[in-house]
Amino acid sequence: MTHLYLIEDAAAHRWEPFARTRPIGELLFGTMLLRERVEHCLRLEVAGYVGRDALVGFEEEGSPPVLPAGSPTLEEPVMALSSRFVPPDPGTPELARLAELLGRSTGSRLRLVVGGVTAGWILPPGTRLPPLPGDGEFEAFEVAGSLLSDPWTLMSVNAARTSADLRGSSNAGETRRPLSRVDLPGVHFLGGEAVTAGSSVDVEPGCIFDTRRGPIHLGDGVRVQGPARIEGPSFFGKGSVVLGGTLSGVSCGPVCKLRGEIDSSVLLGYANKAHDGYLGHALVGRWVNLGAMTTNSDLKNNYGNVRLPLAGRDVDTGLIKVGAFLGDHVKTGIGTLLSTGSIIGAGANVVSEGLSPRSIPPFAWITPGGTTTYRKEPFLDTVERAMARRDVSLPDGMRGVLARAWEESQAGGPGAGGGCP
Repeated sequence: MTHLYLIEDAAAHRWEPFARTRPIGELLFGTMLLRERVEHCLRLEVAGYVGRDALVGFEEEGSPPVLPAGSPTLEEPVMALSSRFVPPDPGTPELARLAELLGRSTGSRLRLVVGGVTAGWILPPGTRLPPLPGDGEFEAFEVAGSLLSDPWTLMSVNAARTSADLRGSSNAGETRRPLSRVDLPGVHFLGGEAVTAGSSVDVEPGCIFDTRRGPIHLGDGVRVQGPARIEGPSFFGKGSVVLGGTLSGVSCGPVCKLRGEIDSSVLLGYANKAHDGYLGHALVGRWVNLGAMTTNSDLKNNYGNVRLPLAGRDVDTGLIKVGAFLGDHVKTGIGTLLSTGSIIGAGANVVSEGLSPRSIPPFAWITPGGTTTYRKEPFLDTVERAMARRDVSLPDGMRGVLARAWEESQAGGPGAGGGCP
């Protein structure tokens, strides 16, 4: 039997502010995590991630282990794919061809290529992971699919991905039953696309579902309070709550609390935006808490391309609408204003007057009085308390991942020194 692994390649390591605390395969894209999408399409469970020792110990519900460097030689054939790889849709001839290739991989040594760029390898038994991309013994083999180049691409094409998922058969194992006016008296439906739901969904009267731009799905246990307007394509993960407002083109993972105006944004899970304020064209990590009236800008006054502050330089996204990228466990104070194209590192705590800086280091503690560093142990204690409020414990391995992320960020990086609280 062929075993499936996901490789955190060099490009994935540059996906700030997310790569510091999670494998890229654990980012939400459409209605599924990138890892879940590969598993669903190839009908194989991912056995593990390979590529970054700092993430060893990463643990969330359903996630495979992160394997350390020097993992033992594997005694079975392996398909190793980039964690940024998006396979063809189920039911397409392109996916059938990839599945056929997987089925006859016993003695193969192939380099899988998407558009001329390496997307993975097929390896015979006795191979040690990870493979070397430059190994001349690999025969190049072009495959269908795509390779996400950067996190803003994931955000910008998420609406199209959500539409395709909800119109097709792609899902993460949830049932989808259609909702109508008969099921939900007092709820208004606009457009001809489907509004579907999992089990135990509660929608109050006074809500509007607008599917003129795409379908909508409410996962198991989702609750929508009126008045709220939800515009497709949108996906709400299990246990999430919409507290009111206008939400358009939203994908959120489990147990999010959402209110206000949210547009074209992805929230990974356990995120709180429970108050008014605008969140647009944003990518939000897990366990983020946005204080009341936190608002981000996603459009420059001159309508020019948004540039992002990455690795000490401004990178042109090629997009005119880009909001904020918030790493795991970020918190903002009430009235926080986030600049267009902001990068906010994992664990940062932002309380600012006026527009906050466009680039905020991980674990920075920003107040009107200046910037210092969130001390490691108080940060970890706060994480533990925040997770306990949602009846989730912080595993020892995950505590180690966050501790290493903190230590790595302080090794001569910006924001080092000082301490808060």
